[in-house]
Amino acid sequence: MKRLLDYHKRVRCAVVVLGLCGMVLVGGAWAAPVSSHRAEQVVRGWLHIKGRTALGLEARHKRIGPASTYYGPRGECLYHVVPLEPQGFVIVAGDDQAEPVIAFSMAGRFEPSAGVPLADVLERDLSRRFATAADRLRQRSVPSRIPRRWEQLQEADDIPQPPSDPITNMTDLDDVRVPPLVASTWGQTTVGNYINGLSLYNYYTGPYEDGNSNNYPCGCVATSMVQLMRYHEHPTASPWYFNYGLMPLVPKSTITLAQRQEIGRFCFAAAEAVDTQYGASGSSASLYDAAHELVDTFGFGQGIYGYNQGNNIGAAVLLQMINPNLDARLPVLLGLDGASGGHAVVCDGYGYDAGTLYHHLNMGWSGLSDVWYALPDVDATYHEFNTVDVCVYNLFTSGTGQVVSGRVTDPFGAPLSGVSMGLSARGSTFSTLTDLRGVYGQRQLPSNTNVTITPSKRDWTFTARTVKTGWSIQRTQTCGNLWAVDFVGYPAVGLIRFDREVYVAGQTVTIQLADAALIGRQQYDVLVTTTAGDQESVQLTETATNSGAFEGSIPTAEAGWIAGDGVLQVWDGQTLTVTYPDGTTTDSATIEGTATLEPPTAYGQLAYVPTGQATTILLEVEDDGFPQQILHCVVTSLPAYGILKDAQGRTITTDDLPYTLPQQGRTVDYTPGDCFVGLDEFAFVADDGGDAPQGGWSDPAGITVAAAAVMGTHFEQGLPAGWQVIDGYADGMTWQWSDAEGYAMMLVDSDAAGKVWMDEQLISPPVDCSAFQVVKLVYDHDFYFNEDEIGDVDVRVDGGPWQRVRRYQGADDWAVVELDVSNVAAGRANVQIRWRYHNAFWDWYWALFSVGVLGSPSAVPGDVNADCRVNLSDFARLAASWNTIEQNPAWDGACDLAEPRGLINVEDLQVLVDYWLSGP
Repeated sequence: MKRLLDYHKRVRCAVVVLGLCGMVLVGGAWAAPVSSHRAEQVVRGWLHIKGRTALGLEARHKRIGPASTYYGPRGECLYHVVPLEPQGFVIVAGDDQAEPVIAFSMAGRFEPSAGVPLADVLERDLSRRFATAADRLRQRSVPSRIPRRWEQLQEADDIPQPPSDPITNMTDLDDVRVPPLVASTWGQTTVGNYINGLSLYNYYTGPYEDGNSNNYPCGCVATSMVQLMRYHEHPTASPWYFNYGLMPLVPKSTITLAQRQEIGRFCFAAAEAVDTQYGASGSSASLYDAAHELVDTFGFGQGIYGYNQGNNIGAAVLLQMINPNLDARLPVLLGLDGASGGHAVVCDGYGYDAGTLYHHLNMGWSGLSDVWYALPDVDATYHEFNTVDVCVYNLFTSGTGQVVSGRVTDPFGAPLSGVSMGLSARGSTFSTLTDLRGVYGQRQLPSNTNVTITPSKRDWTFTARTVKTGWSIQRTQTCGNLWAVDFVGYPAVGLIRFDREVYVAGQTVTIQLADAALIGRQQYDVLVTTTAGDQESVQLTETATNSGAFEGSIPTAEAGWIAGDGVLQVWDGQTLTVTYPDGTTTDSATIEGTATLEPPTAYGQLAYVPTGQATTILLEVEDDGFPQQILHCVVTSLPAYGILKDAQGRTITTDDLPYTLPQQGRTVDYTPGDCFVGLDEFAFVADDGGDAPQGGWSDPAGITVAAAAVMGTHFEQGLPAGWQVIDGYADGMTWQWSDAEGYAMMLVDSDAAGKVWMDEQLISPPVDCSAFQVVKLVYDHDFYFNEDEIGDVDVRVDGGPWQRVRRYQGADDWAVVELDVSNVAAGRANVQIRWRYHNAFWDWYWALFSVGVLGSPSAVPGDVNADCRVNLSDFARLAASWNTIEQNPAWDGACDLAEPRGLINVEDLQVLVDYWLSGP
């Protein structure tokens, strides 16, 4: 049990403190820090993509909690933890030059407490990973897939998915090659690692009596060893007989004394074998000793200690060590470098998620923080990068040699299971089968030897390959294994299929054809039909020269069919069939469809209308064209202060409601009352003539009318002439025009700006209000609040000092706002409005969609109905809302005539009395 401490560091699960921080100023320069808001976007997009991949089109998505941000010792943002509901978490990189999703788990929770290995490893890994990314950025060698991946995940966040219950059966990866092999969730101290809990892994470690819960941890090296041996149920021979039946894989509080003692004896034997140095805050040992003692003490046939003199094991070599073993169902041990020391973990699975390679790590912490982890794909040339500096691999319970592994697929990459893999080397033969994922792995092959691999499966043809193993040398990163020795099989007869089992009308479907007889044809046409009678020829193209694999696609649409137009018109879940005569038989494939027939959609809007003038308003609607190409607009409520007419000039009255506009009309004319200044509203729906839930009425849409408008803009063509933007810090991070998600707006985005201070102003051109006694400001906005930012709306006249009329702080506000600014602006010829966003540092944003100024030359106090006279109709409205406050359903804001505001009472009645029967 000799130690080589000069060469091989001891692995110690030590205490680590990682700060959970609020906003922190960062001294270091980063390529592009990622905000917590952006991290949440990434996770939502990631879950949306996974939902569609794992569970099909009806997949429900997990809900997420608010992101927690973790910073490094220099204040740099390292990563965000986004919790999943009901369980699980996702680790998102704090800089967008790294892979977005660093690690994730669909179960459990993230634990940042002192001593937890995952948090410790993340701190060291990501600080070095970002330094590497900075080097790559300077050298213009950032992998192009990384920015594309960030963009893909954020765009997926915009994919509509109905809110629903959290899902519980989402797969971990969309392409699992080897699922986690080790089922045990063991730790180093007590059951569940609870303080003062039942002693278990530390049952015999001392310094106290056997079974004392305060005994020292057995150490992460010992825990990784016993989990590996428990998986193999090895050793079984004397003197190391262990009763594996007394070792529950997931110990609970109900564990028996005999079970605790047997697991404790197992852990203590491993800890002693590697000369563990015990301590209250952590126990340490060397994985070099583990590699040797698994052989010398516990009877393994072989264990190779992969090491690169304390530097990171090169990415390609590391995969050569790990993945062939996992393909052969052999877990490996990894030494991970953490901020406070090393950690030994078991790597027991791998796969891909959206093309990113992840490995499953059993962290040896009672199941807490077991994760799928995107191991760094860099070599030791960057900043002495050493996140993974040890790999103990080729751990055979008997025999020696190398491992060769790979995958067998059809020409389109779909796995082929049950393929017999015959391997021959030096006169010896070996055989294994591919699993359901098409993966095979063969252990104990001779080193430095040519190996001929011959796959076989009934009705499939393959081409044999010869490869050569190398040497796996102790204490180096020289590895003789071979990974990704892959094969492609061709069907003996033609294979044709669709790329999915179910389609939704409107999607494009892909057809795949494979036949060795078509090798070199480059193009081939097939016929696709629908149950309704549509027939379309689809041209397939050979995916690679002389591959015999062809692909082609055709769009579908919800419509009556037209043969030969290049589109499959479908509805009501029609079946598609593609046929291919392969010379032996006529093969065919079918795909079931669903049509997403839905009611039409009606859209609300804000319209600016001049004083006393009829203004035509276009009603915006949308429909899928089913059940008929007819769409009606139906007015369901009328404005309170104006007259509404259809396109033929007919006034719409209350008795007409609901009123269907004639001749599929899409416009109405609105005329405000002569004395009305402010916001009015009416509602409408769209009707496609169908029945719910696939048709019928849309949800109601509200049309808000800003009457007596003297100025109005929706920013549809950008920032109009005369407007001014003041960039407070002259850094370009200020108000900008945007049409994100189809909405024109002026936007100041602190989240996108990152860690910079903002004091940004958007100022309107002068508005002449000299002729008006009543002046109101109307704007449609979205103030998205984070922490300290402030949004002020200010007014000034004649270039004088700004006067604040509204402040946004401490809460979100998303609304159409009406402010009476008569006390500042009435009778003034030069009135300007300012939107000032300040005290912002990496916060959210403020969006301004529309702005208008309303004005009237006269106002009659008490004229609730805005008909220019105070009379019984005004009294009736005030009586209907008597003694109400704003939260009351009967509240009528037009009747709140007197100060103080917010209650309709006798003071408001007094205004009505004072101006009774007055008017022009």
